[in-house]
Amino acid sequence: MQTYRLMQVGLVLLTAGTILGGVWAAESWGRFWGWDPKETWALISIVVYFIMLHARYSGWIKDFGLAVAAVLGFVAIVWTFYGVNYVMATGLHSYGFGAGGEKWVGIWAVIELLFLAACIVRVRSLKAGGPAKEKQAKVSSKPGGQAPAPTA
Repeated sequence: MQTYRLMQVGLVLLTAGTILGGVWAAESWGRFWGWDPKETWALISIVVYFIMLHARYSGWIKDFGLAVAAVLGFVAIVWTFYGVNYVMATGLHSYGFGAGGEKWVGIWAVIELLFLAACIVRVRSLKAGGPAKEKQAKVSSKPGGQAPAPTA
């Protein structure tokens, strides 16, 4: 429940920041929205988090699914900042351009995705009756629910 609530707060702040950026753009450039890559990816980030929250609210995903979605949402946020500023390097947000580090961010993203895959495999194996469930079944079948005493 805490992850869900924090994602709601984050979505409100992300949306407020995007709207305030539009207000600033209207004053600076004379237009509220121009489909610049930075603006577009800010909108994509909002939509990604909205979909995750909606999926949890409507019961499409449960707690573990929300945790996985939160990690994927953070990957979208990192792309919104780093990918647009340092990899794409196009658009009106010229102050955000830079170079270097693509390899390290790519490695980080791959590690995140591999970690998520390992977590999903682990959860599915536990649901299917993996080693931890067998151990739990042995403990609960003993009188009083006690684990068997270790043997020498």
